[in-house]
Amino acid sequence: MPEDMDQVKQITQDLVRKTAGYVKGLIEYYNENAYSTPSGVNK
Repeated sequence: MPEDMDQVKQITQDLVRKTAGYVKGLIEYYNENAYSTPSGVNK
């Protein structure tokens, strides 16, 4: 039973890390686009 809990903890930490990395990437991508092309929205 404790082994299962360790596995669940590891999977959860993995998911949290992946989600955090994904969100961080989205924010950086948005910030880059928002600040580098403020007037270039006329496509």
